[in-house]
Amino acid sequence: MNTKLNEFHSALLSLIGIATILCSSSANGADVSSLKQGNWDEMKLAWTTPAGQEGALGIPIGNGHIGARVIGGVSEEVLQLNDKWFWSGGPGLTPTDPARRVAMEETRKRLTANDIPSADVAARGMWGSDEMGTYLPLGNLTLSFPHGDQGAEYSRVLDLDRALSVVKYSADGVQYTRETFASFPDDVMVMRLTSSAAGKISFTAKLTYPAQMEGHGASVTGV
Repeated sequence: MNTKLNEFHSALLSLIGIATILCSSSANGADVSSLKQGNWDEMKLAWTTPAGQEGALGIPIGNGHIGARVIGGVSEEVLQLNDKWFWSGGPGLTPTDPARRVAMEETRKRLTANDIPSADVAARGMWGSDEMGTYLPLGNLTLSFPHGDQGAEYSRVLDLDRALSVVKYSADGVQYTRETFASFPDDVMVMRLTSSAAGKISFTAKLTYPAQMEGHGASVTGV
């Protein structure tokens, strides 16, 4: 378990470094949307967050291995992190259940017949009779900004076609943008921070572990 936690720790510290490096203080760089043609408005979900419900409505990103929920605050941005290896457990001492293989073969047969609803029912048998574990929160990466929480022209967008979370707002006449995504080929999460004026991006980063990590040697070391 400690080996896995060390891997998590290294990955999360790398994420902090990437978030710090990929900051620019001008809007002169190429917009990510210009890298691919398409009608982005048809593939976007945009909303505002009711006070007190930020955590429930965070924007999800992930690559099948690591993921996060981007909360989208103004003075404070929180990424609720997840890794596929961090969960509450698995099957019991006898995980081999012949019924699972039968269910898998039946699922394949129904998928071949293009019977999706029936295949979905059959696939549930692949869990077997043992109780499975559930995914647990890996930790929070919190970025705190010094410009206060009174942002104007605030928007949050989940771009489904590009798998990109975009948070925009203005504070003291400066427009701030955060673009966050999870790369599958590179197996890393990246956040790009930009502002419409030079020298306006400043923040502190903090990594915190949930209670489930206690007792397993988890620790945070600054870099």
